[in-house]
Amino acid sequence: APHVAEVAASVAGRITVDNSEANGNDDDGFDFDDPTYIEIANSKAKENLGDGFEIDDTRNPPQAQNLLLSNVVANANINDGFDVGNFKVTSIRNGEAIGNGDDGLDIKNDRLLDNSASNEVVVSAFTADNNGDESGAFANDGIEIWAETVTLSGVATNNNRQDGIDIEDADRVDIQNATARNNDEDGLEIDVLSNFQGSGITTTGNEVGFRLEAESDDEDLGNVSLRNVIVSANDYGVVIQEAQTSSIIAITDSDITGNGIWGIGIDENSSLEPDADDSDNPSSPDAVVDARRNYWGAASGPTHPTNPSGSGDVVADSENDLGAEAGGPNTGTINFDDFRRESITTALPVPALGGLGLLLLSILAAALALSRNRVA
Repeated sequence: APHVAEVAASVAGRITVDNSEANGNDDDGFDFDDPTYIEIANSKAKENLGDGFEIDDTRNPPQAQNLLLSNVVANANINDGFDVGNFKVTSIRNGEAIGNGDDGLDIKNDRLLDNSASNEVVVSAFTADNNGDESGAFANDGIEIWAETVTLSGVATNNNRQDGIDIEDADRVDIQNATARNNDEDGLEIDVLSNFQGSGITTTGNEVGFRLEAESDDEDLGNVSLRNVIVSANDYGVVIQEAQTSSIIAITDSDITGNGIWGIGIDENSSLEPDADDSDNPSSPDAVVDARRNYWGAASGPTHPTNPSGSGDVVADSENDLGAEAGGPNTGTINFDDFRRESITTALPVPALGGLGLLLLSILAAALALSRNRVA
């Protein structure tokens, strides 16, 4: 592959880069300003003193249309691995951003902020680990995206200095098959203006597993549907902020286990960082969360006054207000009836069988799955 000392362009039109490297430069590795269409494939940017990839439309209003990145790597750069801005459609598949000083993947869209046009971000098969520096001078997220519509699938964001995944001011978010482990702050921080759907997500070892909120003081949390997620060993499992009676929030058919302070809680006045003491838009005392059919780490269900025998993760709502010192005050109602007695991840090992043995094993596994999925 050719070595590119630095690729820089300020052009309009279509740009294609394939099989290139930009490593060890005094500023950005790849730097493109004001392109309309750009495609970069099979390329790397490592150990640059700026960003690995800087791709931005600086025009006002933005005119950039499509950005496609595939099989790309941005590791050990001083600033962002990928710094992208103002494309109508951004698509990234098969990439990694590891060990950068700022964000691994940073996508911002001024067209969202000034309502000039809609925009969409699609990211698949992407790893963003170990980003951020010890000084705390940068945001240090694995993936940070400002966009109207965001779709993530097959992403891993682990051991970042701030959040694993941070989605800001999004109208619609869909996340499937993702991990966010051992990030210093939130595993996933999602600002939901309309709808957030997610499944197959594991968030563990963070300060907050999921933080679900609305960005602005005058906005309410939109609708949330999470199922088949693993939320474990965080300080706070799921933190719900700016929830109103109009918010339809369902977190079901999941494992909520081993979280130190609470498994799921409605935060009345956003007393938890980063929105500490922001009481301009408190969660409504009439907000309702559907948290049924979850496993709480114990067959007896969650710890809550209405479930006196429960010894699993704590449910924090108006009937179990933990107070400001524990991240409250808590409000609203969290329904957890019909909780599971076993983990959704319980599975039989698969021995080395063939033919009839495999058939019989599959029948047995199906029968056991039906039994295990029965709720209390």
